[in-house]
Amino acid sequence: MPQSRDQDGTFARIYRTLIALVVGAIGVVLAVGGLWLILLGGSWYYAVTGVAMVVSAILLMQRRMAGVWLFALIFAATVVWALWERGMNGWAQVPRLLGPAILFVLILFLIPQLGSHRFGRGRCDLAVQVVVSGLAFGTAVLLALAQPLIVTAQTPPAEAAPAITVAADGASGADWLAYGGTTHGTRYSTLDQITPANVASLEQVWTYRTGDMPAPAAEGKYSSENTPLKVGDRLYVCSAMGIVTGVDAATGQ
Repeated sequence: MPQSRDQDGTFARIYRTLIALVVGAIGVVLAVGGLWLILLGGSWYYAVTGVAMVVSAILLMQRRMAGVWLFALIFAATVVWALWERGMNGWAQVPRLLGPAILFVLILFLIPQLGSHRFGRGRCDLAVQVVVSGLAFGTAVLLALAQPLIVTAQTPPAEAAPAITVAADGASGADWLAYGGTTHGTRYSTLDQITPANVASLEQVWTYRTGDMPAPAAEGKYSSENTPLKVGDRLYVCSAMGIVTGVDAATGQ
């Protein structure tokens, strides 16, 4: 009895196509952005990874097991790169490894249809064992990276944070910690050194300028409007383009 050429089924074809498109789209973004980063003198990782992901997506569309092997290599290289760049900093590794790990798991589900097309049963089983072993290794790495998250949450910082004073009833004390003074937004401080009687005699002690001004073409399209935050002996100011500066509250340095 003749067999249909389409042995995958509609769902399998759609799933394979979607996964390949996602891998390819991410690869294009990484390749283009990575090329720009190289021109700026940055890391080559993104461009190389992006090109490799595009190739992997093409191989997956062609139902070739090489697409899985290539992505496994990409994931392994990503783990090595992430550890080299940020070490065992768990928070820093989450955006570097979580996404690729999830995508790797989704790609593994393609193995049966890819293996049946290009490999014999024995080789397909061997491929599954090797890839699953790689996945187990990656999972172990992710769990190891998660350990610093727990340690960070339980261990106080080596350097004590500046003392923060907050008055009762949600009013601000010597520190102004939010846009409205506190998270209650009361915009009220209990400090009483400045009064209606002496406010007219205040004199300017120092001025700080961020120097972050809009380009002539953008003049009038945006402006810097923010409330500096005071924490301890510092004022934190945000410029028009999002540059944050800590200024000594007493000297303006």
